[in-house]
Amino acid sequence: MRGLLWRDLADVQDVIVIDTREPDEAANNPIPATVNVPLSRLAEVFDPNFHPGIFQRVCSVHCNLYSPQDFGFNKPSIDQKLIFLDRSGKNAPKAVEIVKGLGYPNARGVSGGTQEWNEKQAKEKK
Repeated sequence: MRGLLWRDLADVQDVIVIDTREPDEAANNPIPATVNVPLSRLAEVFDPNFHPGIFQRVCSVHCNLYSPQDFGFNKPSIDQKLIFLDRSGKNAPKAVEIVKGLGYPNARGVSGGTQEWNEKQAKEKK
């Protein structure tokens, strides 16, 4: 299945968009309306045995982006719609594969990643 295009995101509702870049990269170039869970942590924190209360606290501490009260979302339920993105669009399919393997069937990736988003934003400003 091909990844979603940025223009497709406008039609998706009730979804969490997860930026899988490492925290420092995500902080230097944030994408609005996304939350950050690094690809390197997905298998750990989306594991069904990973306690939902720890999910928010672990990412808040280890991601170094948010204080516990500011993280912005709780561990998604199994049926939650999830959209993953990364810098180039190459790791989004890996993220989808990881979480689908952990029982999250409603996961999709964005083609083009944040690079494409930045290019789109630059064109719109001209």
